[in-house]
Amino acid sequence: MIHSLSVPALDYSQVTVQLGGNVVLRGLSLTIESGEWVVLRGPNGGGKSTLIRLALGLVGVTEGRVLVYGYSPHQTRRLTGYVPQHGTVKPGFPIQVGALVMQGAMPRGVWWPGVSVQAKQAARQALAAVDMHDAESSRFDMLSGGERQRVLLARAIAGRPQLLLLDEPLAGVDKQSQATILSLLGERDPGITVLMADHDSAEAGVICDRCVALEGGRASEASGSAYGLIVERASS
Repeated sequence: MIHSLSVPALDYSQVTVQLGGNVVLRGLSLTIESGEWVVLRGPNGGGKSTLIRLALGLVGVTEGRVLVYGYSPHQTRRLTGYVPQHGTVKPGFPIQVGALVMQGAMPRGVWWPGVSVQAKQAARQALAAVDMHDAESSRFDMLSGGERQRVLLARAIAGRPQLLLLDEPLAGVDKQSQATILSLLGERDPGITVLMADHDSAEAGVICDRCVALEGGRASEASGSAYGLIVERASS
């Protein structure tokens, strides 16, 4: 599948999502152009994760439409790299870092012994990009929280995606890991689009292309001060 730069990377049109009887998003419209880095801001439970999961096809719309490069999310999964809010590898699961990152470099449905030389090389390059090249043989569950998050980002970029979906990748990680993640995103190839949920990182709000605030299930352009007002109202 070849996508055109003239088509938005993400197009949410009048999206309403109801989960468990609760309306999470209500008539939301948002367009993200190819190559943009957009940070989602808003209170916990405000719909940031839902917006990201919609782009992956993991959540369906109740009303409206979501397009990824002009196609349904299910048709564009191979163009997408994803870092979940909480790691998908269960604590204590004895997988090596290199094997975990190679999951992102291999075509879907292909697994051992179908690991190619190219996939191994892509995994090593991704680990080097997040400054974790020395951890290839380490067990994932033995790493610190910040190191785990960098490895999950390496897995997301190993397949050379055009769209990165990051669900609070800076939450609960050390300053060095935060700096590494933000530096990698800032230096990405110009055509790579980033949609990133973030709770309170001032640095991300400064260096991204724009911030979008979620409140009441709707989206609006935001600054750091606007985000502060949203949190204040939500907690009052």
